[in-house]
Amino acid sequence: MKRICILLNALITIRRHTVRKCFLVLCAVITLVAASGRVGASPMDWLSWWTYDSFPGPSLNTNLWQLSPNSDYLSCAVNNGLTVITSSDHAKFSLTSTYNINTGNFFAAKFSFNVLASVQSGGMVDVTTDIGAPSVPNSSIPISWAWAQNYQGFSGKCFVSGPDNNPIFASTNVTQGQLGFIYNGTSVSMYYNDGSGWQMLYSVNPGWSGPLMYGLGVEIKGPPGSSMTTTFTNVQFATSASGAGLPGWDLINLPSVSPNWYLYGVHFTSPTEGWAVGYDGTNHSGVLLHYSGGTWTPVTPPSVSSQWDLSGVHFTSASNGWAVGMDYINGRGVLLHYSGKTWTSVIPPSVSPNWHLYGVHFTSAGNGWAVGSDSANARAVLLHYSKNTWIPVTPPSVSSYWYLQGVHFTSATEGWAVGQDNTNSRGVLLHYSGDTWTSVTPPSVGPNWYLRGVHFTSPTEGWAVGGDNTNGRGGLLHYSGGTWTSVTPPSVSSNWWLFGVHFTSANEGWAVGYDGTSQSGVLLYYSWGSWTSVTPPSVSPAWELFGVHFTLPNEGWAVGTDYGNARGALLHFSIWPMSFSSRLTIKGFAHDSNVTDGWCHIYSDGTFILHDQVINRSYTGTYTIVPGGKSILFTLDANGLSEMQAMLTDWLTEMGANTGIVIQNISLVFNQVSISKGTIQKKTNAPGKVTVKITGTMSALVGGINKVADFSYQSNLKYHSP
Repeated sequence: MKRICILLNALITIRRHTVRKCFLVLCAVITLVAASGRVGASPMDWLSWWTYDSFPGPSLNTNLWQLSPNSDYLSCAVNNGLTVITSSDHAKFSLTSTYNINTGNFFAAKFSFNVLASVQSGGMVDVTTDIGAPSVPNSSIPISWAWAQNYQGFSGKCFVSGPDNNPIFASTNVTQGQLGFIYNGTSVSMYYNDGSGWQMLYSVNPGWSGPLMYGLGVEIKGPPGSSMTTTFTNVQFATSASGAGLPGWDLINLPSVSPNWYLYGVHFTSPTEGWAVGYDGTNHSGVLLHYSGGTWTPVTPPSVSSQWDLSGVHFTSASNGWAVGMDYINGRGVLLHYSGKTWTSVIPPSVSPNWHLYGVHFTSAGNGWAVGSDSANARAVLLHYSKNTWIPVTPPSVSSYWYLQGVHFTSATEGWAVGQDNTNSRGVLLHYSGDTWTSVTPPSVGPNWYLRGVHFTSPTEGWAVGGDNTNGRGGLLHYSGGTWTSVTPPSVSSNWWLFGVHFTSANEGWAVGYDGTSQSGVLLYYSWGSWTSVTPPSVSPAWELFGVHFTLPNEGWAVGTDYGNARGALLHFSIWPMSFSSRLTIKGFAHDSNVTDGWCHIYSDGTFILHDQVINRSYTGTYTIVPGGKSILFTLDANGLSEMQAMLTDWLTEMGANTGIVIQNISLVFNQVSISKGTIQKKTNAPGKVTVKITGTMSALVGGINKVADFSYQSNLKYHSP
C-alpha cells in the first residue's frame, strides 16, 4: 500500500510539471471562447471535442509533433493514414480519414502549438483543414491558419486564408486557434476562431453531393538553413450532427386550461418572467399563461365578448404589457393591458365594421404599435399607442387586398411590419421611419408567397419569415445594409412554412413553423451566416409552432398548438454553461484538475445531463427538486456512473503514460457515490452549484505488480452567466 502511494504521488507531481502545459493550453482555448460572451453564438460552440488519440483512425501522439532544430524532419508517431514529407526547406505531414461528414454535420479542428526555438532566418507554421467529395477527383476546399516569424513580410503574426491563399485576416501573435466548417448538403461554410469567438470566413457552393471526407495538414517551412522547433501541444477534433449538436429543446407539461385550447404568441422580460397567449376553444375566449418562479399558471382573462382570441403579446417590463387579438362578436380587434397585477380590456378605437389584430410591439411603456387586417376595406390595420391612447393610422397603398401580421421596432422612429398581399400573391414589407409608413417592394421569392413574422437586432439588420407556397417551403428574407434579400432555406420536407422569428444578435437566431409532411413543428437555427434545421422533441402526431422568444442565447421558448391532444404546445430551450473544478485524492495525495467548461441541461421528465466539453464526457441521471424549490438533489444513473468511472480510469492511465510508468488493468470500485444538493437560481430550474463526490478503492497493475489504494474524487460545478 505504501509503495503505490509513493508511485501515485510521483505520477501526480510529474504530471503537474510536464503534462500541465497541454491541459493549460486546452483550458486557455476554451476560456477564450467563453470570454467572447457568445454562448451558442456559432454552431461550432456546440461541438464536443476529442483528442486525436481517441478518435477511430490513425493513432498519433500529438505531444510529439515537432520539427527539431537544424534538421529537416518532423518527429512524430506514424500510423495508418499519416504521411510525412520533408525537404531542405520544409517538413509537413497530412492525414485523411474515412470519417464521413454528412449533410447538416459540423466538423472542426482545434490546435495549439509552441514555437520553442527562435527562427534564425524566418519561418512559418501552417495548419490547414479541408473537405472534399470522394467521388470528385481533386476536390478540396481548404481553410488555413498560419503563424509567421520574419517570413513573407510577416513577423509574429497569424492570418487566416481561404481557397485563393490570400491572407484575409491578420492579428497579433496567436499560436492557438480553431478551424471548422458546416456542410448543409449544398454549401460549405468555413469558420475560424482566434480566441475571440467563432467567425464565418466565407461560404461557397461547390456543387457536391455528400457525404464528404475531411483532411488535416500541417506544414512547417522556411528558407534553406533555417531552424525552428514547433511542438503541437494540443490537437483535437469535433463533429456534431444537426439537431444532436444543438441540445436543449424540451417539451414542457402545461397546466390544464380547458378540453380544447391553443397558443399563438409568447414574450419574456427575463429568463424567469414571461407570458403566452392563445385561444380557448371550449370557452371561446383568449388564453393567458403566466410564467413565474419556474411554473406556468393559467390566468383568468377579463371579459371581452362571448367569442374572442389573443394572437400577440409584448411586454416592456414585468409589470407592463399588452396582448392583442380578435373580437368575433363585435367585429373588431382586442386590446388587453397588464399593469402589474391585473389584465384589463381596453375598448379599441373605431376602424371599420370588421377588423382584427395579429401583432403588437412596444418601444417603451408609452409608445407602441399593433397591426392586423381591416376586412371591410381589404387592407391592413395600423394602430399607434401614444399618450395613453390608441389611434388608427391610415396605411400606405399596397394593393386592393392586403393585411399585416408581424411588427417589430428598434426605436420609436424605426420599425418594420410584414404581411400578405393577396392581390399580387406575395409578401408585404412596410417601413416606418421618422413618423411615416412606406411600402417597400419585396425581393422575388416565387409566384406565391407571404410573410408572417419579423425581427430586427438593429436598424440595419433583420429577418422576416413566412411561406413559399410555390416551392412548398418556408420563406426567409434578410435585411442588411438597406437591402432585403431572399435567402434559400435549409431542407426540411416537401411542404413546410414559417410563422415566427427571434434573434438574440445579428449572428444568432431561431425561426419556428409547421411541417405539413410530418405534421410537426419546425425549428430553424441561424448562426453566422447559415440556417440549420433542428429536429424538435416529440410532441404528438399533429402539432405546430407559431411564436418564439429568447431572453439569452441559451434560454428561450417556443409556443404553438398540439392538435393531437387539443391543447397548447410549449417548448423550452435551456443550456446552462458550467465550469468544472475537480480533485482526485489517493491515500493522502491529491491532484487538482484545471477548471474546464461544459454545460448542464435539466429536462422536464426528471432527467439531467452534465457535459464536460473538454474531455467530451456526459454524466446523466435523475433529479428531484427539494421542497421549497431552492435546491435540487441529483443522482447519477448507470450510464452516468460508467462515464465517471471511465473518466477516472483515463485520468490514471494518462498519468502513467506521461511519466513512463505503465499503469494498466485499472479497476475502480465505488464505495459511495453522491451528488450533493445543488443550489438553483431562484425561480428557475437552472443549477447554480453542484458538487459530485465519489469514494472507493482502486486496483491497478503498476510495473507488473498489482497495487491497491483508496481514492476519493470531488468535482465542483458552478453555473456562470453566458
